[in-house]
Amino acid sequence: MNSQKKLIAFCQYCNSQFFPLRTSGKFCSDKCKQAAYRNRLEEKESCKIYTIGYEGKGLQSFVEILQANKIKQLIDIRDSTNGSFRADFNEDNIKYTLKREGIKYII
Repeated sequence: MNSQKKLIAFCQYCNSQFFPLRTSGKFCSDKCKQAAYRNRLEEKESCKIYTIGYEGKGLQSFVEILQANKIKQLIDIRDSTNGSFRADFNEDNIKYTLKREGIKYII
């Protein structure tokens, strides 16, 4: 009599026990496999870096562009953030406006 032991695995997405069809099985179902794939895509998306200029834009339209692209953090790399050329884009105004809109501001 040939008895085979069934291998028990844990799903890498929901952590439930299951019997994989192959020894390399990582997920208990297609639903968990797809959810894990979507999570990996979101992680990659969150690591993207975008650039934006403010010439020809008002502060509110600038913020609307950030929101439309789901930007959560702005890193200001300008030499001078307190210039008088565009007072609406000085450090204090941007910091206040972005904080109110839920966007992190870093100099």
